[in-house]
Amino acid sequence: MVFTKIAVVADDSPKARAALKEIEKRYHVVELSRRRTGAQAVAGSLVSVNYTGKLENGTVFDTSVGKAPIQFPLGQGYVIKGWEQGLLGMKVGGKRLLIIPPDMAYGDKATGPIPANSTLLFEVELVGVK
Repeated sequence: MVFTKIAVVADDSPKARAALKEIEKRYHVVELSRRRTGAQAVAGSLVSVNYTGKLENGTVFDTSVGKAPIQFPLGQGYVIKGWEQGLLGMKVGGKRLLIIPPDMAYGDKATGPIPANSTLLFEVELVGVK
């Protein structure tokens, strides 16, 4: 497994670098299967993703396994921030584990089976990019 740093800011100013360092302290992306060829997920692309979401205690709260993958335009706020950033740069066929802190997920709000202030773990596989 390889930990990957995610670039979440577009400029190289001291303020932007400081913000990126703060995020990297809390947010981790683990490459489970890295693809070097194929279509890449970029902001504005329509992505299709298979996923399993778990709480830190291992409880599965949602999955697309056995169903159709979720499809959405990347970078337009259709999913939580941790997904928006964690999928960037993936190539079709790649797999990652996203370890997402509460402030990049649902924060202090409980959502369905997800308690407030939960760190979430998502195993994601990028299955399509348009």
